[in-house]
Amino acid sequence: MNVLFLNNYHYLRGGSERVFFAEMEALRDRGHRVVSFARRHAGDVPSTYAELFPRDLETASVRFSLRSLRTAGEMLYSRESARAVERLLDHEKPDVAHAHNVYGRLTRSVIAALRRRGVPVVLTLHDYKLVCPTYRLVRRGRICEECRGGRFHRAVVSRCHKESIFGSSLVAFESAMNDAFWKDARNVRCFVAPSRFIRDKFVEFGWDRRRIVHIPNLVDVEHIEAHPQPGADFLYAGRLSEEKGVATLVRAFRETSGSRRLRIAGSGPLESSLRELAAGDSRVEFVGHLGGADLAARIAAARAVIVPSEWYENAPLSVLEAFAHGKPVIAARIGGLIEQVADGERGLLFESGDIGALRAALDRVSTMPDARIEEMGGAARRFVEQHHSSAAHVDRLLALYEDVRRG
Repeated sequence: MNVLFLNNYHYLRGGSERVFFAEMEALRDRGHRVVSFARRHAGDVPSTYAELFPRDLETASVRFSLRSLRTAGEMLYSRESARAVERLLDHEKPDVAHAHNVYGRLTRSVIAALRRRGVPVVLTLHDYKLVCPTYRLVRRGRICEECRGGRFHRAVVSRCHKESIFGSSLVAFESAMNDAFWKDARNVRCFVAPSRFIRDKFVEFGWDRRRIVHIPNLVDVEHIEAHPQPGADFLYAGRLSEEKGVATLVRAFRETSGSRRLRIAGSGPLESSLRELAAGDSRVEFVGHLGGADLAARIAAARAVIVPSEWYENAPLSVLEAFAHGKPVIAARIGGLIEQVADGERGLLFESGDIGALRAALDRVSTMPDARIEEMGGAARRFVEQHHSSAAHVDRLLALYEDVRRG
């Protein structure tokens, strides 16, 4: 099968890009032809059609100016991206296109171009961008669903995007303009939901359940060695931002006793304030952003991995990778985390944002017999082997591709 993959970025920027690249590699390993399309960036991974990628966009500034207006137009509907993908289609005849995050950079223009050429499209729901202008369903640190029912103007009233009227107006207008487009089955035949939670949340917002297929994320468990022997310390690995609940984690950990350490791997806007919050407790160690072998070594040495999120997590790879290493996870009882971390089986769940509940979970795992930790880690490893392997994931994708090809 010939599959075209589309994503805003062609480098490892975050979890969605990791899925994007992992799916392409898994399909190629099975003998399928895969080509990719994205916005151009200096850090891009090489691609066959890189010369066709549209120019990068500078989107850091949200101030009103002539330049920002031109950028805004390209973010709403990128004619450059549409022309570029049509030039690619002059060379390739994909059986199906699989879009990942294309909002705001490639934009719906590429989907419209694919429709004109008769290429069926599936799109993975990595986040809530199609129902929330700022993609997280969070406002000022709290869960927010005020835009339900197409009330996207609420994002402007609340200045949801970087506290900016202009920026919030732009993303709200984008959502209002695109809402009907994404719901039209002629544009996207089917949506892939990595968690049942995100599927059900979209249905709550009025989307057609029949067009949303649950396909769990993949993890390269075949190439990850399990390390069931419990380590001494706890690990958080991820972005240091408000919705990730890292401040709650630091506060909870500071209330624990004993000599176990908390290692925080990651970077983000809250790093300096988190360091201030942890000051005076030598057990909290910031190790910076890690990836590849360095991150794998930290996971292998951990007693448990902590995922203290305070937003509707979808299906984070941090949990699956911890499981693949044979490590239990202490996670917030929110979003798709509940599906991944069966309480008492593959780790522990605590009420999201509850410092006392997280402290109790940390204390419980600290004093738990090593044999029990190893038992939960073994159950976690078996879970990803059975439900999240590359082989199982590709089987599900190919079955979906055949379905949309048949119409």
